[in-house]
Amino acid sequence: MAGQFDSNVRELEGALNDISLMAKVKKINDITVDIAAEAIRARKQDVSKMIVIPIDKIQTEVGNFYGVSVKEMKGTRRVQNIVLARQVAMYLAREMTDNSLPKIGKEFWWKRPHNGHSRSWKN
Repeated sequence: MAGQFDSNVRELEGALNDISLMAKVKKINDITVDIAAEAIRARKQDVSKMIVIPIDKIQTEVGNFYGVSVKEMKGTRRVQNIVLARQVAMYLAREMTDNSLPKIGKEFWWKRPHNGHSRSWKN
């Protein structure tokens, strides 16, 4: 199964979650190769329909929604409305792009990931 999703660990994790969910919905105790293949086929079809959204577009739209400029979001200020917009944009960038966490971080203001910045990924 890992060979099917060798480019992105999140895709592999998502596939495992899909298989588990399918088994729960169908009330199946033992997951077979057929169940796993069905879930993977469904995921691959969904992935091919996925639209790629650039991080700068996410930043712009989130900034417009929260009334914060992209420059403020990329800055180091820790004012509540800026922090919220930044965290939402980073979360959406993680969920809606295939970029790595360090790449997403570089599109914002931090130079290396650590606990304070990765808080929004853990939920």
